[in-house]
Amino acid sequence: MRSRARVRLLGAAAALLGISVGPRAARGAADAAPPVEFYDSFGGLATGLDLQSSRVGYGALGEVGVRALATRSLDERRWLARWDLSLTTKGGLLGSALPVTALLGARARAEGELGRRLDPRARWSAHALAEGVGVNDLNGTGGFIATGRVRVGLGASYLDATHLLVVVGFVQEALRPTAVDADGVAFTDAGLECRYDVARRFTLLAEASWGWAALARNAALGSTDRTTHLEATGGARRWLSERMWLGLAATAARDGDRVAYAASKTSYATRAIPDMRFTISYGLNLGAR
Repeated sequence: MRSRARVRLLGAAAALLGISVGPRAARGAADAAPPVEFYDSFGGLATGLDLQSSRVGYGALGEVGVRALATRSLDERRWLARWDLSLTTKGGLLGSALPVTALLGARARAEGELGRRLDPRARWSAHALAEGVGVNDLNGTGGFIATGRVRVGLGASYLDATHLLVVVGFVQEALRPTAVDADGVAFTDAGLECRYDVARRFTLLAEASWGWAALARNAALGSTDRTTHLEATGGARRWLSERMWLGLAATAARDGDRVAYAASKTSYATRAIPDMRFTISYGLNLGAR
């Protein structure tokens, strides 16, 4: 009788042990499973309309061409990669008085970003990124002016299978023209970027920066000139269906100069006419999402 009781007791203990160990093993297997990667992409035809006000007047410029962009996580969410490539024909009207000027030309843009999540298993993680952008664009008078930037940033990111939020402070070297038909000037900028993506639904972007160019010296006049640049950008892109999206964006920028004369110990601060741009864009996806 005692031996039977012992057997029953051991059996009950084994059953209880199996029940308690089973869920732990299942939880361990679930924890060991690789996370679902974030992925969203577009490849196809893109059109857009720019309404702008700048130092060369008012303008309405349309463009049509091809565009490929994507955002995805890699290596079990350790890395975040993003790219945006486009090649378009651009044309329209520009001027500050009648008769206006007709413009027609090409625009090429290449943008790439690589980010590193320092804690890939957590949804919230510290985040470091590097980014490069190059643009060859109409400058408002029909010429081609190359601009670009190289950026590094540090901040935080939230990531799961369908949601991505990146908030970073950054510093960058940006090449941008300070006058019509002028070569680009290198600026050192600091700013803040915030981007929110919901895969296959929408993207939101907000960014602001302030920068300065190297001090320019004029020996003949005994003067120095420091140019600054302030810029803010906001935008949204919404998928209307599996094949179509609609985008809105707005940019405001303004240059300033401070000229100082050593002999008279005087200085003058000036501000250029603000550059304002509103863009509406439309995309027709031809590839798999």
